[in-house]
Amino acid sequence: MGGQASVGFFSRLRWGVGSTALVIGLTAVAAYLIATGIEYNDALRLFSGGILAIVDIIIIVAKGLERITPMKPPSESLVGRSGVVVISIRPSKPGVVRVDNELWSAISDLEIKEGSRVIVVERQGLYVKVKPVSDKNIATDKA
Repeated sequence: MGGQASVGFFSRLRWGVGSTALVIGLTAVAAYLIATGIEYNDALRLFSGGILAIVDIIIIVAKGLERITPMKPPSESLVGRSGVVVISIRPSKPGVVRVDNELWSAISDLEIKEGSRVIVVERQGLYVKVKPVSDKNIATDKA
């Protein structure tokens, strides 16, 4: 397979509760409509059951063709970007910054006021470490 590890069809699928319930429900309704359509010789039930079965197959195939690729790690895309402090940051207490329209928990070695512009210098787990863009953004009162 061109260098890719071969995995089974169903081991590649990401089935959540919603997609599992949808497929099971569609299968049950399609089977019921087809069975009663055959029993009562009802073309409308047979047609409806057939359509639902086709939709069910389309969902399963679409899930099978779904590409499961990891997102670009945030540390690569965030470092060097600028943002704005939404909740003040203190060395002893993390704050919140908005970077590229996303909110991130932030830490800093300095106290930085709300509304100050900052630059992301690194990522530490779920936190981004930031520094102020200029010294005027550093809080002077140590309250």
